[in-house]
Amino acid sequence: LSGRPLLDEAVHEEGLRVMMYNLEDPLVDLYRGIDAAMRQHDVKAKEFADRLFMLSGRERKLCIAQQMQGGGVILTPDRDEMVKALRANKIDVHLVDPFIKCHSVTENDNTLMDQVMTIWNEIAEETNCAIILSHHFRKGGNGESQDAFRGAAAVVDASRAAIGLTKMSAQEADSLGVAKEERRFLIRVDHPKLCHAPPAEDRIWFRLNSVTIT
Repeated sequence: LSGRPLLDEAVHEEGLRVMMYNLEDPLVDLYRGIDAAMRQHDVKAKEFADRLFMLSGRERKLCIAQQMQGGGVILTPDRDEMVKALRANKIDVHLVDPFIKCHSVTENDNTLMDQVMTIWNEIAEETNCAIILSHHFRKGGNGESQDAFRGAAAVVDASRAAIGLTKMSAQEADSLGVAKEERRFLIRVDHPKLCHAPPAEDRIWFRLNSVTIT
């Protein structure tokens, strides 16, 4: 949003308009997270405020697809409402978190989940918007594997890219010389699926920092 490489990652396009739809947390928590990130990276509101849109499922739930009795998936009015909102605000990137709360379909059924993903793919094409669906890992899942993501494999299969975040293991800490008390703050970025990009040459690590906000 700021146009600056805050995490030492290349910024390929500036001035994008972003919508964040958190389906679990209240809106005040979203603002707190943005406030903390601004303080951490010394970003001012004027750099992005008119291009960031935030919604909370506490105030307006989202369900783009429902499961019919006996099987099959039907669209809900939310599907077209989402398209209208993305177009009206000229959104370039739309983040939905978590994915499981944007539908009411059995998440372990490959056929049904493929239909849900098709709906999101159609929304992306109709609005010329990149859709990011935040999806949880299954218990014990490792971010290096496509199988780490919970539910049906169709979710990852229908995605252009899958990115996993994994805590540093004790073995990795030992090999990299990281102290035990520091290990819990380090997160590895994995790319178990990339359709239109080569595999990453080096592993990327992020560090979790605490930020005091008032």
